[in-house]
Amino acid sequence: MTKDIHDALQILIKAELASSCPLQHKPVVTVSHDYGSGGRDIAKGLADALGVPCYDRQLVDAIAASSGIDAELLARLDEQAQMHWTQWLYGFKSLHRLEQAQYYRHLVNLCLNILQSGGVIVGRGAHIILANHRVFRLRLVGSLDHCAARIASREHIEFSVARDKAAQANQGKQQFIWDYFRQQLDDPRLFDLVINSDRLEIDRQLPMLVDAIRSFDSRQH
Repeated sequence: MTKDIHDALQILIKAELASSCPLQHKPVVTVSHDYGSGGRDIAKGLADALGVPCYDRQLVDAIAASSGIDAELLARLDEQAQMHWTQWLYGFKSLHRLEQAQYYRHLVNLCLNILQSGGVIVGRGAHIILANHRVFRLRLVGSLDHCAARIASREHIEFSVARDKAAQANQGKQQFIWDYFRQQLDDPRLFDLVINSDRLEIDRQLPMLVDAIRSFDSRQH
């Protein structure tokens, strides 16, 4: 994980340093998903197909929470991020500790910088942070039983254990979005496309998704 964080930071720093030069635009996609719906696999597949990095939840958390993010880089992005995090902090300062405000500030900085380098961001409310930018916002959903069946098969655990695991994970995701953004995670108006993994084989949707993202991106120029 340490090497992954270092490599990701180098990509972002290089993108920021080169931001004053004309660059070929690379797509940015956010992937929100119910636990067990296949969101992580789709995110990695999209990143490979689009030629951009994939920032999954653990990596985004590690970067955003890290106090070792390049100070000069953060300073350059601070003015742009200031509006986002100050409005959030003003509205909910009585409900959050200082550490949470710092986490949010780093998270916003990270998402804003990925706009320059391109990437697929999994979770962490990136679809809300980047709602007013040229970003394709995808959500994958699934019933608890269908998702639990996938988890049980993938992790070789009992169905009941997988079901509890999925329920707890989804509750945590919903709580995070509410705590930090005061939004409902399952609000379809926050996304450009929502896919029900109960009815569609997710792996087979990758070519369609790539086409949809490229079409969306070309219209935004």
